[in-house]
Amino acid sequence: AGFHNFSGFCLYNNVAAAAKYAKEKFPEICKKILILDWDVHHGDGTQQIFYEDPSVLFISIHRFTKDFFPCTGRASEIGKGPGKGYNINIPLEQAGLGDQHYAAVFEHIIIPVAQKFSPDLVLISAGFDCVVGDPVGGMNVTPEGLKALTEMLMAPEIQKDGRIVMVLEGGYNTRMVAKAATCCLKALMGNHGSQLDSISIDRENTTDGKFSTTIQNILRVHSRYWPLKYEIRRSSRRSKKA
Repeated sequence: AGFHNFSGFCLYNNVAAAAKYAKEKFPEICKKILILDWDVHHGDGTQQIFYEDPSVLFISIHRFTKDFFPCTGRASEIGKGPGKGYNINIPLEQAGLGDQHYAAVFEHIIIPVAQKFSPDLVLISAGFDCVVGDPVGGMNVTPEGLKALTEMLMAPEIQKDGRIVMVLEGGYNTRMVAKAATCCLKALMGNHGSQLDSISIDRENTTDGKFSTTIQNILRVHSRYWPLKYEIRRSSRRSKKA
């Protein structure tokens, strides 16, 4: 939901309202807010609301194809005016991406940007339709994977005071939503385990095809605003002789 309209299943924007309230109610301790939206659909309403606001860094990880709602959220949409660079879209053009792909996105884009921004408050639009088994999302992120990603966001290098709020968004497999929510709540409660270390980035898999192109494009677009670096190792392919 944006300024003047609702969209999809969203009648009003919980996270945007929370960010606005925090800034107005606690101006001394909530000067900078990070909103991370990992719902499989682009957070078009949140983008619209904060598109010119440099005090709110909005990052959206979402599926992006011409037939996947809402068909918005290109990497080139970076913000406007004073908000330029504070809107980061990570449009994933493939279905079936899982823990290793999301871990790569976090390691190479989200974490470096979040550390540099150093938010006073972190808000997560926690759509669990990116979880494996969701009939709408078509992604393969595991509940344990989301727990590990939550732990990454809780690092003191990002938010030293532990101000992190998770807001339930989409999710259409109730059993998997329950599992994912439980895992993320365990992370928020400080029940940190070995999951973070167990998720590795297999470069031979995560740097192929459209995913590789997407990562490179985002880094190219936003490296002028944030300290982003990425090295891609491509496997050599020998041509067969007739």
